[in-house]
Amino acid sequence: MKKSELLKYIFESSNKKHKVVKEQYDDGVTVVSEITGTERRMIFKYLNTLKKSGITNMMNASIFLTYTRKDLKKYIDYHMDGKKDKYIKELLETQDDIRDILIRAAMQRLDDQNTNSGDDDSYLRNVQRTFEKISRECVKMWIVIL
Repeated sequence: MKKSELLKYIFESSNKKHKVVKEQYDDGVTVVSEITGTERRMIFKYLNTLKKSGITNMMNASIFLTYTRKDLKKYIDYHMDGKKDKYIKELLETQDDIRDILIRAAMQRLDDQNTNSGDDDSYLRNVQRTFEKISRECVKMWIVIL
């Protein structure tokens, strides 16, 4: 599948009005339909910036999508001796927005699946698991597009 075809496929799948299928697979490509095209671009830009910063091996990138700004700052201070360049500054500025996008997507997926059992603790555990799963799926989408 060519890059232009993939981008067209992702754009078309995010604009579909029906939400019967939440994950669509085509030639091994995972599309997270709970995330809009604009949010997807924000996440991909974040991942590109993370790659340019050299903070981590990109196979570990999904954990960075789940960090808060405070967590990321601690990581940078510990592993990079507080060194900041334009990429790190950009990561810190967008960190909470990226995390919020993934949390909203996780909650939407669970609401669409009607998995709320009424127990707040189990619902929060389900949100956390789904949040982590979606972060991994976003990295997979980004890797395929490269």
